[in-house]
Amino acid sequence: MQRLHFVLGILCAVPLFLWSSSGLLNALPRSVTTGTRYEPLQIERLRISPQQAVESARRLAGQDVLVSAMTLQQADGQLVWLLVVGGRSLSVDAESGVAAWPAPPGALSTYFTQAHYFAFAGPLRPLLLVGATAGLLALLATGLTLALRRWRRG
Repeated sequence: MQRLHFVLGILCAVPLFLWSSSGLLNALPRSVTTGTRYEPLQIERLRISPQQAVESARRLAGQDVLVSAMTLQQADGQLVWLLVVGGRSLSVDAESGVAAWPAPPGALSTYFTQAHYFAFAGPLRPLLLVGATAGLLALLATGLTLALRRWRRG
């Protein structure tokens, strides 16, 4: 019983460690997790209207796609429109109007997404979460059983 409890503890500790450590990354400032330094907007630099940004994004996407979200931000000295177009993110320089797909996320951003949301499991994610829950319940049951046995022995 003790060996089973030990093995269950190790198996359950790994996903809990991944989830909690990636959650800690979420609490850190964005400049730490992405390397991007966000700054107050300098609106006087804005040359591209929201409509012009949408047109640039549609040209880059190569089709007339739906824009589902749009924000303006200034990061690392660059004023950009961020758009979600057809389920993908892209940016439009708010001064020049040049649209571009974003660079792939860094290692910390990828770790946060994959570990915190268990995205690495793909379609097996629900099964992984149910299995982890069952493992935790088994760990609790074996722990209580071991504690009761010791308590009865005195």
